[in-house]
Amino acid sequence: MRKILVVMLTLSLLSPIPNSSAAKKLAPSEAKAGAPCLIKGLTAATLDGPVLCDKKWKLVTEKKDSVETRAYRIVLKEYLSNPEGALSLVIKLDPKTPSWGSRIKKGMEAGARLWGTSPVGSPTKFAYISADGEWIFKEAQADGFIDDNRKEEIFRNDCQAGWNGADDPTKSFWFFKFAETFCITNVGYFQVPAHEYTHYAQDALSQYLWGKTPRVPWLDEGLASYIGAALGPMSDMRNDLRSMWVGQMRRGVKNLDFFSKSEELVYKSPNWQDVYAQGAIANEALVALIGITGVKAIYTSLSKSGTTYDAAFIANTGIGVDSWTALLQGYVDSVKSYKPWSLEKLQDAYKAKKTT
Repeated sequence: MRKILVVMLTLSLLSPIPNSSAAKKLAPSEAKAGAPCLIKGLTAATLDGPVLCDKKWKLVTEKKDSVETRAYRIVLKEYLSNPEGALSLVIKLDPKTPSWGSRIKKGMEAGARLWGTSPVGSPTKFAYISADGEWIFKEAQADGFIDDNRKEEIFRNDCQAGWNGADDPTKSFWFFKFAETFCITNVGYFQVPAHEYTHYAQDALSQYLWGKTPRVPWLDEGLASYIGAALGPMSDMRNDLRSMWVGQMRRGVKNLDFFSKSEELVYKSPNWQDVYAQGAIANEALVALIGITGVKAIYTSLSKSGTTYDAAFIANTGIGVDSWTALLQGYVDSVKSYKPWSLEKLQDAYKAKKTT
């Protein structure tokens, strides 16, 4: 996102969690392989793999993968393939922060483990977590990242989070401020730590040229939203964040084409919020097709000064931004209509784009 992401949180995004204790049936938000479930056909993400409800939560085999389960399987495999351990992160947590603060910390660490862009020896990055904007400001100011001129701009809302200062890597930091209870009851909050870490990964992979290259919002924001949701189980957040994005996406107005251009009218549009949910589902399909390795390659290509997103896509996937936008819109539309493309159909559509 630009310099700051302001997470606008609404209670309408929160899916009610049924009381699982009465019948001992687990809702998607807390799904676990082998446990009884509520509604046949529902899917969820777990640390054991993608699961499907059929009286019990059953692991989906790779041969039966949908686009959704293939993408999550790729994310999980990449996450587990990277070692858990020391990171070049300093995460400052206000001691007065409620329990949500520790989940933000864990989500940041999950994002760093997936992307592998904060190994020991890399530039140390700071994050600040508190319900009190004044605490965040004083800590960031003491560490030399911010001055009085930026205080009002960054901390004016009750529900805010962001990767701040992408235009100057030496002054960049994350902050997470959720001052009210309603801030932590929806998909915006549940996916935000890994979402914001992903923005740093995009910047780091491009050798900090990400902020100096005309962007493709459905990729940049959509990828962060998809990864933020996919890492829900690794962040001690909900296991059904993908379904929450789908619910929000169906209420959206703008299509991917609108979010394929790095223009001020896009960023200032009253429909800007549509990019998060729709972009998340679009990037689910992208990851299912080219994997995390392919996505990393696109951002790494941007490290060569003057390389455009279109050139990076063509070099690494065989087709450009416009072709990807049309292809992924087809998948998004299928999900919106409750008739999601099969993995085979998506793969065939990609092959067709590469041969035309």
